[in-house]
Order: sequence, then structure tokens, then C-alpha cells
Amino acid sequence: MILLLRRLMWQQQENKMKPWKNLVSLLCGVAVFFSPATEPIQSASAEQKPAINWVRVGGSVTGELYADRDSLKPYTKDGGLYLSLMMQEKFTSPEFLNIMRQTPGLEDLSYSLTLYMFQVKEQRYFIASQFYLDSNELVCLDLGAEKLLRPVSSDPAIRMVFEYALKEARRDSIKTQQGE
Repeated sequence: MILLLRRLMWQQQENKMKPWKNLVSLLCGVAVFFSPATEPIQSASAEQKPAINWVRVGGSVTGELYADRDSLKPYTKDGGLYLSLMMQEKFTSPEFLNIMRQTPGLEDLSYSLTLYMFQVKEQRYFIASQFYLDSNELVCLDLGAEKLLRPVSSDPAIRMVFEYALKEARRDSIKTQQGE
């Protein structure tokens, strides 16, 4: 863990990455490192790339949803397939923003970053990490993790994210099989 933090600090000094990119890199590495008995399907590279490939997935009640295409990773555990995916929600609902910005520390709230872990066969998910960020890309609230497994069907926005993750994972699998 200390080595991960040192590498992250070095990357920040060398690459002048934005704070949220550091968080994404660290979270992806830590989520994989601390997930018990979860093995990556494909070998991960030694250097974690910061999330930069945002793709619009759709809308939610509070904003627009974007997936980091590069963060989509398949894992296996006990014979089951799992997918991890980093999502960004840019808050566009004036009502939501007005309510949230009344909270001290959230006066400049702009968007959230959430790392989802999906159980594919069971169609369940949990939130591995979630942050609220301001317009300067600085973390203003760390919501932590929710280890409670919930059905994907419990929220239309989550269902949309899950379907996107499945579609992209299938596309990656086909490319791998074709040798591209």
C-alpha cells in the first residue's frame, strides 16, 4: 500500500495529473489489490493509466452519466464474472445542486466519481468508492464504499450503466478472440 501511495505521489510530480485522476488510478489499483480471491482475467499492466476516456452513457435524475471506457475491467471469483467500471456524473439538476450546495464544503459541487463493481450473472452491484468533486476537480466529499450488494434493476441509471458495461465487455472479448 505504501508503495502504491509513493508511486502515485511520483506520478503526480512527474505528470502533473489532476487530483481526481490520481484518485482513479489509486482506487483501481487498491480495489484490485484488496479484493479477496478476485483474479483479473487479463494481466494488468505495471503502470495504472489515469482515467481519460469518458464516454456518455445517458442521463439520470440528477445529471449526465459518463463511463471511463479505459477503467472497464473483468474479474473472476468463485467461477463468477465481475466487471468494474468508473463512472462520472456531471450534476445538471438545479434543484439537486441547490440542495447539495447548502452543505458546508459542497458550495462548488460539480460532479461525482463512482467505482462500481458488478456481479454479471446475479445482476447485482456494489459501490467500491465514491467521491464528490468541485469545479476545480478537487474532492469535496469522500462517500467511501458501500459493500451492500443491490440488484441492478433497483435504479434505471444503474441498469443503464450495467448494460453499457456488459456491451463493452462483450466487444472487448470479441476483439481478444479475433486477435485484434
